[in-house]
Amino acid sequence: MAIELTPLHPTLGVELRGVDLTRPVTPEVFAEIEAAFHRYGILVFPEQPLTDEQQLAFSRLFGPLEVNPNYAGAKMRLRPDVADI
Repeated sequence: MAIELTPLHPTLGVELRGVDLTRPVTPEVFAEIEAAFHRYGILVFPEQPLTDEQQLAFSRLFGPLEVNPNYAGAKMRLRPDVADI
């Protein structure tokens, strides 16, 4: 299945379909995803029931992950390598 891009706005944001992020992403498919990221800045992947580990594996394709700081000893809801926004 080919990747389908549906712009959400003329200059910012795109809905991306046609890739299953629960499986390893090939370098060719990631090149398309990265090109869409550079063009639109925000990628929306609807209907992707990812586990934390699958999300992290996909996120690592973009480079090293940052770890959330523990602000003033606050109790973290999520693990430090998953952002709580």
